[in-house]
Amino acid sequence: MSTNLHDLISFSSKPSGLQWLELSPLVQEICDSLQARLSSQAITVELDIPTSTRIQADSRLIRHALVNLVLNALDAMPNKGQLQITSWDGPTGVELEIADSGHGIDTNKSSQLFDADYTTKGQGRGQGLTVARQAIELHGGRIDACNCPQGGAAFTITFPVQAMQAAA
Repeated sequence: MSTNLHDLISFSSKPSGLQWLELSPLVQEICDSLQARLSSQAITVELDIPTSTRIQADSRLIRHALVNLVLNALDAMPNKGQLQITSWDGPTGVELEIADSGHGIDTNKSSQLFDADYTTKGQGRGQGLTVARQAIELHGGRIDACNCPQGGAAFTITFPVQAMQAAA
């Protein structure tokens, strides 16, 4: 995964390589690739994505966005936690939520979450959420973040209905 913020910003207004992607196997593949880290941090994963959930997208960009979101969730739960990834048909499109049981979002800093170079970590460039948002927006979607009532944070991606219908 060598895509960075500069690479994404240099893309045109439309992603290339659009294809139908089944979300459940894609998310499972991402979780499988991170299994060693999930185990070492004692994080349980709960996936609830209908097998029929499909989007038309550039698989490289969407995979990179989802990996960034999952890695951020893992960073928020260094010593045990639960990662929940769910999907449903929302009023404006397919929605995919990545929720963790970590420390949540600092409400004083929430407006900066998606800014390039903003980070709450001691290391890293702070581009993960910016890259994820850019990749999602290139597909006509959006990403929202909030604190969960039971603790932790949730990032919800919406892939618009019109993109799904145009491809059908």
